[in-house]
Amino acid sequence: MSTKLDWSEGTPSTQDIYLVAIDLGPDAGYFDMCYWNGEHWGYEHPEQIIAFVSFNNLKKQLNFEWPRPEQTEHPKPIKHDYGTNPWVEE
Repeated sequence: MSTKLDWSEGTPSTQDIYLVAIDLGPDAGYFDMCYWNGEHWGYEHPEQIIAFVSFNNLKKQLNFEWPRPEQTEHPKPIKHDYGTNPWVEE
């Protein structure tokens, strides 16, 4: 299965966890999860990050399910109680 993701380049506008594409040179690279704190990547060599997609966007695009279906109903925190916490969904 192959899925084309809605990649972005440059730097994100909001702090979040992102799937990043890391370029290591001709014919070499890998994907990793990385935190963007609003100013800097949590990665030792940020110049190697060539594209990103937020984890929430990734979740929506792939529509994957929780591994334990009986645990899918969780109370959702209210966004205004947590400010700009990237772990709280809208």
